[in-house]
Formats: sequence, structure tokens, C-alpha cells
Amino acid sequence: MFGLFFILILVLIIILGHVYTANINTISVNKYTPAVVPDTSTLVDDLPFIKSSLTQPVDLQKASNPSPENIVKGKQVYETYCTSCHGNEGKGDGLAGVNLKPPPRNFHILTEWTNGTKISEIYKTLEEGIVSRGMAQYNNISPEDRFAVIHYIRTFNKDYPIADENEITMLDNTYSLSKGVYKPAQIPVRTAEKFLISQYNPEENKINSVYSMIELNNSENGALLLKKYSSNLKTLITAIVNNKDKITNDNDFSNFISTSSLQKGFKSEITQITKEELSVIYTYLKNVILK
Repeated sequence: MFGLFFILILVLIIILGHVYTANINTISVNKYTPAVVPDTSTLVDDLPFIKSSLTQPVDLQKASNPSPENIVKGKQVYETYCTSCHGNEGKGDGLAGVNLKPPPRNFHILTEWTNGTKISEIYKTLEEGIVSRGMAQYNNISPEDRFAVIHYIRTFNKDYPIADENEITMLDNTYSLSKGVYKPAQIPVRTAEKFLISQYNPEENKINSVYSMIELNNSENGALLLKKYSSNLKTLITAIVNNKDKITNDNDFSNFISTSSLQKGFKSEITQITKEELSVIYTYLKNVILK
């Protein structure tokens, strides 16, 4: 009986082995489709171009009055700019504010406000933002709309302090509301980045400037020889600029040429350059790059 049992086990192993080898390609296939993270870099919205402007003077008596019209307008502004973080009911529970630390302001609670709960203090928050709390500035909103949203926010709690004439006057003195508010120009972030890079990358600017000057120079022997012996003039100029501290005389320039010349943008013919030509090129470079 033991022998028959052993034979049975052996047969089962052979059958299972056959099934496995017959389906090995299917068995080893990953049946789960890996998540593909889409490239959202092209989907990011950029800031639009906005010309600088001067807004119309604000009627402070009307704007600072929590009239029904102002509150209705404020609700519209709130739903556009504030709901995502502060929530529909002003409790600081908006979806965009879930992971913010500290969390967005709960407008029903009047304690521990950074700038305070007065109209003038909330206006300051909207005008200047609060970096430490992740509160953005909203000076892109017109002063009238800022007053309107303040009036709407103050409906969440009846104990907000009432503004007096002196407070509104001081607010006007700070931001010149009754005289009109200057709105600075705005450019897209990508445009600003390119501008800053061009301003704070003097070496790149120098390379481009020298490249253009040599490319257009068809009269001086130094420029003509550089173009004659260069396979890539831009690469050549870049290499010279990056090594200009090491090139102080003809001999240094000769050593510079003799090392990795092809990678530096020279043609192979540079090995045949004469001492006179080398001196002419160095003298020219000393005036346009190595000075």
C-alpha cells in the first residue's frame, strides 16, 4: 500500500508539473495594470498679462455699510475665492484646506485672529495676506468686493465688532481708498522666470553676446580664424568663457587647444594651426572675452 501511495504522489507531482510548465507564460503575467501618472506640467494655469491701472475712488460710506446688497455681493465673492479653504459655512473645513497647518480660519470663532476681527483688520488680511498661516493676499479683488466679502463673513457671528468712522478713516489713510487704488501690472510666471534667468545669468549673456559679435565679424583676422577652426562656435566660446581664468597668455591658450579640442568645439584641423595664427586668435580673444 505504501508503494502504491508513493506512486500516486509521484503521478500527481508529474501532472502538476506539466500543468505549470504548460501555463508558465500565463502564470507569470502581471495581471495588474500599473498606475500611469499623467504629465500635468502642460495643464498648469499661468497668470495672465495684466496692465497696471488705477481703480476708481471708493465710496467708503457705502462700501463700509453692511447693507443687504453688500452682503449678497459678498456671498458671491466668498463662494468664488474663499469656499475652497474656509468651507461653505465659514468653518474652515473646505476641501483645499484639509492638509493646511495651521488650518484655515473658522469665521464663527472670534479668538486668536492674527490681524484681528475689525473690518479694517480683515481688510488688511485680504490686502496683504498672512504668510505664516498660508493666507494668500487678495489685492486683485476690487476694494468694494473686499468690503462686501468682509460684511458677508461677519454674518457668521453676531459679535464681530462694529466699525466706527475713525477706523474707516484710518483704513483710508493706509490704503488711499478714497483716492483710487493703484493696481500693479502682472506678468505670467513663466515669463518672469525667463526674465530673471536672463538677468541673473551674466555668463550666458556674455556667451550669447560674444557669439553674435564673432559670427557677424568678417573683417578681423582673429574672428575669421576662430570661425575657420571651430566646428561649433557657440560651444567653443562657452569653453573659453568657462576657462578664461586659466588662459592668461599664448602658452596657456596653446595648452587649452591641445586638450579635448574636439569636445571644446574645435575642428580636427586645429592641430595644424601655426604659432602666428594662435597668437592672432589669442590677441583677439583677449579683447573680447579674456579681458
